[in-house]
Amino acid sequence: MAADRRVVITDCNHADVSQERGILRDAHVDLERADCHTEEDVIREGAGATVLISQYAPVTARVFEALPSLRLVVRYGAGVDNVDVDAATRHGVWVANVPDYCTEEVADHAIQLMLCLLRGIVRLDRSVHYGRWNYEDGQPLRRLRTLVLGVVGCGRIGTLQRHAQERFRCA
Repeated sequence: MAADRRVVITDCNHADVSQERGILRDAHVDLERADCHTEEDVIREGAGATVLISQYAPVTARVFEALPSLRLVVRYGAGVDNVDVDAATRHGVWVANVPDYCTEEVADHAIQLMLCLLRGIVRLDRSVHYGRWNYEDGQPLRRLRTLVLGVVGCGRIGTLQRHAQERFRCA
């Protein structure tokens, strides 16, 4: 396989990369999966790569200096907090992400956490773990139908929370 066709998945917490393999197969790309945790791991495993796909592994200025063939870093996730974007820019490396990654799950989870707080679930759980059960530990309990839930946010997650509220609305 040509050196300009090497893609390395530095790390990911999903067990199967068959979707990535399927997408890249027709492009005749050599896809390798590594288990990187440090910038040294990324430098070693990414040697000769044109593209890195990273979830949590640090892609730092040292990585860009050590991997001159690198042209693109793709981040599994909505942010790019583990990628030194300024260093990437200085080295002429493009940085991309997956902006829709888990937005629906995060929106749903935020609503679930709000409901847990409103119903005293965390306080009651802690009470049980400390060996007692007293319904008053969850006070004040409010009837959800008497409350109005507002979401402040116009981005993907705030918008999805609004839609989730509409999905859960009872007549």
